[in-house]
Amino acid sequence: MLEQVEVAVLPGKTEMAFVTRIAASPNGRELAVGYENGVIAIYDLYKKRAVCEFAAHKCAVTCMQYDGEGDFLVSGSKDTEVVVWDVVANTCKARFNGHRGAITNVLFTNGSNCVISTSKDTFVKFWDVATNQCLKTLGGDPNDQVSSAVLCRDSRYLVTGNEYKEIKVYELKWTAADAANTEVVLQCHLIYSDTLEINKTGETGGGLHSRSADRAAVVDDGIGRPSDFIKNGRQGGVYLSPSVR
Repeated sequence: MLEQVEVAVLPGKTEMAFVTRIAASPNGRELAVGYENGVIAIYDLYKKRAVCEFAAHKCAVTCMQYDGEGDFLVSGSKDTEVVVWDVVANTCKARFNGHRGAITNVLFTNGSNCVISTSKDTFVKFWDVATNQCLKTLGGDPNDQVSSAVLCRDSRYLVTGNEYKEIKVYELKWTAADAANTEVVLQCHLIYSDTLEINKTGETGGGLHSRSADRAAVVDDGIGRPSDFIKNGRQGGVYLSPSVR
């Protein structure tokens, strides 16, 4: 028998457009709601009302993510901008321009010092939140329009997927450029790249390969021992099993 659960209905506002993206805070109390007109509203789920609003973008919000503490929110939009918001002080902390296409993913790295963005322009960019500078740019292949991206193992690995069912795994190495740790140097190396084909037999071998029609893939360590499990959806979505995160 199904258990009855009360569902909260958050009051909308007539001046706002359709909802295009939502993101829950780490503590589960706040919900960030992005709208078609570029506005982002933060709702308190206990009070069931909006507690702040940002005129975030010029057009539809396409992606959002809270940092690990829930103090900051990063958003991306069809206007090609990436913005970091201080949701405690209700202010804009950083605004990044550099993409030439709609933003498809935004990610905070461990520690919230860096933001990763992917775009329909096929580029992956790494942004330093403190300096507002772009640390590194990857991509540029017209056939590698990243549709999904995730970080795992304390931001040591970035996994991307595209609409051609191709998965790439990058190893990220972060080092301080000076003794005061005021500047960060990022080294990024592609360690796996493969196209996931439907394979019902689940054959083994080194590298990345498909396990079944559900697009589950295994990152093999080269000696036949699967170390990471990745799921790639039919449209290039990438999801990590709990053991990998």
